[in-house]
Amino acid sequence: MAEAACRNAKFSATADQSRYAVHTIFCFSSFSFNNCRRFMGMTLWIHTLEGRDMSTDSEDHTLMYRYSDDLDSLCDKLGVAKISSFFDSTDLEICMRGDDDETGEDPEIDSETENSYGIDDMVWFDAAAGLATFQTLRASIAENELPNLNEENKTWLLEELDDCITKLKGPSERGGQFNLPIIM
Repeated sequence: MAEAACRNAKFSATADQSRYAVHTIFCFSSFSFNNCRRFMGMTLWIHTLEGRDMSTDSEDHTLMYRYSDDLDSLCDKLGVAKISSFFDSTDLEICMRGDDDETGEDPEIDSETENSYGIDDMVWFDAAAGLATFQTLRASIAENELPNLNEENKTWLLEELDDCITKLKGPSERGGQFNLPIIM
């Protein structure tokens, strides 16, 4: 059975999942990251960081991930930072790397992040810049500036953006940071 150090080393792959993982690894090594989106059940989370205090609770932001190309194009049009510029692939890279430990032992869990990697391994961005992007996107999408979005997905996407705005208000006022980790 294949073991993966994914989501705190608690993922045990079945034969079908192993084939999926091989496809995923092939996908990441052979094609651009954007081409993989249609094959994988990926989502974004949002983490904030103030000093060494990192938030670890997050809702899934699946539509933000699914529509990130369209959102990036809209960001270009609106003159704000692209949503993908805030992505952190640390968790994804750890998941893709699998169990590198020859002993088969579970990796040590970091006490600050509750993951097998630490705060300093992650990529962080200015919370105020993220807040500006999310607020601008939210206003634009509410005015139907994303034409390929049906009403149901529009409602959910607006909720995801609202969640990010809410989570970034305090940290942006206090000079905090954030990221959008890609979660598999």
